[in-house]
Amino acid sequence: MRKREIDAIVAKALEFEYIVAGNGQVYYKTAQGGCELFAPTESWKSMGVLVEEAKKKGIYLMFEHNEDGYHGQAWRDNWSPHVDPCNEAPLAVTLAFLQTQGVYISGMDLT
Repeated sequence: MRKREIDAIVAKALEFEYIVAGNGQVYYKTAQGGCELFAPTESWKSMGVLVEEAKKKGIYLMFEHNEDGYHGQAWRDNWSPHVDPCNEAPLAVTLAFLQTQGVYISGMDLT
């Protein structure tokens, strides 16, 4: 699975109005009527959007880091297990969010 495919899964889970461009990039419609790139697997800015939108759904996201990498975790009714270590914080947080949606993807599943 590619990161851009994961970005689209997240946009759908957040109930965004979104489009997938020919190159696979995901754009969502902003409150102002424009479109903005949504790449929570790679972008700290998009990760911030994910964190705020998840909060509106009662989902709280966090990450911690150590010598193994970044570990994402999510809280809905209880804490989810940490995701496998990732090289990037946005990816770790995104994978943790997806666990709350019943989607379990490991960093090892990425191509």
